[in-house]
Amino acid sequence: MVEEETKCWICLCSGDECPPMGSLNDAHDWVHPCRCSLVAHRKCLLEWVSRNHLDYKNEVLNNFSNEGLNIWFESINISDAYSWLHLAAGNLQPLSWFGVRNLRSDAFPNELRSFDPIEISQVFLGEIDESVVRNVAEAMAAGAREVSFAEDLSLRKSRKLVINTVCPQCNAPILLKTSRGIIVPTSVLISKTLNWFSKTITQTTILGTVGGSLLFSFGGLLTSWGLRILTTLAPESTLLKLLDLQTASSLYQAFQKNQIGIRQIMLLGLAPIYLLSFRFENRFMSWPKRLYPLLFLKPGEALGMNVKRFLLLQYPASVLNDSFKALVYNPIYFSWVHRVKPYFVCDRMSLQQLKLYEAEQQYLETQRDLEERNHNSQGILAKMLNPFRSGTEEPIAQGISARRLTMLTRFDYSQALIETTFWEKIGSTILWPAAGKLIHDAVLSKSAWFKSFLSQCTSTPNDGLYLGNLIGCCAVVLLKDLVHFFITWRRVRQLESMEVMEYMSTEWEYILNRKIGQILNHLTALGEDEESQSILNEHVNSMLAGPYRDQWVDISANIPTLAGKVNFFRYLAMKMGIERSAAFRKTKTGIMSHLGHR
Repeated sequence: MVEEETKCWICLCSGDECPPMGSLNDAHDWVHPCRCSLVAHRKCLLEWVSRNHLDYKNEVLNNFSNEGLNIWFESINISDAYSWLHLAAGNLQPLSWFGVRNLRSDAFPNELRSFDPIEISQVFLGEIDESVVRNVAEAMAAGAREVSFAEDLSLRKSRKLVINTVCPQCNAPILLKTSRGIIVPTSVLISKTLNWFSKTITQTTILGTVGGSLLFSFGGLLTSWGLRILTTLAPESTLLKLLDLQTASSLYQAFQKNQIGIRQIMLLGLAPIYLLSFRFENRFMSWPKRLYPLLFLKPGEALGMNVKRFLLLQYPASVLNDSFKALVYNPIYFSWVHRVKPYFVCDRMSLQQLKLYEAEQQYLETQRDLEERNHNSQGILAKMLNPFRSGTEEPIAQGISARRLTMLTRFDYSQALIETTFWEKIGSTILWPAAGKLIHDAVLSKSAWFKSFLSQCTSTPNDGLYLGNLIGCCAVVLLKDLVHFFITWRRVRQLESMEVMEYMSTEWEYILNRKIGQILNHLTALGEDEESQSILNEHVNSMLAGPYRDQWVDISANIPTLAGKVNFFRYLAMKMGIERSAAFRKTKTGIMSHLGHR
């Protein structure tokens, strides 16, 4: 009866009602992560945390740069869920002022002392157990302490603890922990580096003193970029063949003799757009991918051993790659999204489609249960593709599989868990030709068979070098898809291993107080400027509640310096942590005493 009356505050299901895209096991997997009456399915809570709060935190973080010092928001973001990358930022700036007895606007100077439990306990005059004060102070001191290399290594080997959000009803922090690894944080670091690289290159090229004068127009920028792309992939003699400049001995001579016409300029200028069309899927960017290779050909031109024929290999290669991604990668991505981010799938269906899908899913799960009881084992790939086929030849199962495959053609689920940003696409496009050439030089050219293949397909060594670089670019595409597939799989494992920590448990208290200590330490790096004031206000709104927020409103406006306001905020944050812990222990002791009397 208790479970039947329990209702998930996210999906509003109760009893045996399955959450969206969930199973019967998910229907009975309840979590109570805070102190209030809200209860949720574990699947629904993790989905709610990842969707409704991380986007907001990212938005706030993007508005506050503060010279690269990212405080609080990045460290709690599960998308960048490895805050050990940022633990070394900032020096030891320990807590002070806690011995101050009266809350006055002039009572919070800029100087800081230490997290001293004895000094802090004097504020409460014996009203709170010293063990509570000591536990909170030691946890905050550990968070504020600069992490050594040895401690950093030990942290990397432990379970990763992540603070994500707060309860919408009682405003209590909800803490989650998940497995730790090196793959996902490394990919995040590479993604950020690529974003920085592409932005810097673009801004330097367009706004730089030299680059701006030489490449003032957008057409000039594209032409210069296209020339760099083609010279990276093709030796000069081969490039002259591609541009129909065989009468010139070099590009320099062609420029001197004015042999570079509008056609050559157009081919060079469209090269970057052609590469970008592979990274951006929309109607406008689809035509360069289809037409650009044909622009190199002249009417009635015989291909034979013509080097231009290699460009036409793009068409069968694209068809094969797209088919492989649609028939192999996308179903697996869908099954992963279905497991860890089911609401993402729901948002792409109508209500009627969703009802039909859930009915079909229940049928497939029943069939799989029967197969497991009959000990019919399946391979790894078959298990990944289970949402799309039942393993039987029944007409119902065949119809379900056909509808699922049709649904997959309408949306690419590869970006559902790890999305590639706009600047990351630009940066990867810039590096693509160089990466293809590197793969050819470092790997493919070492094979005697590959060298023999190039010599048979080309008339000159330079043409063979060009073909090898093109094949290297194809290899880069396959490698990129494989790496993205692997990182997404690691992210799925991370999300599946995430656990909701019990509210006010010993581990919950220590991790929360340690994180607060880290945040308070980082806040001491703020300067006396408007952006720092905005960052501090955002932390106040996120961390203080009830009477502590009221004290902040009453007193902070009269504190003249931002450093003094930070000290006052540190005081309130620590006082809130100590009194919260003491109140919980008092309530818990009273309940245990009452049960003992009964």
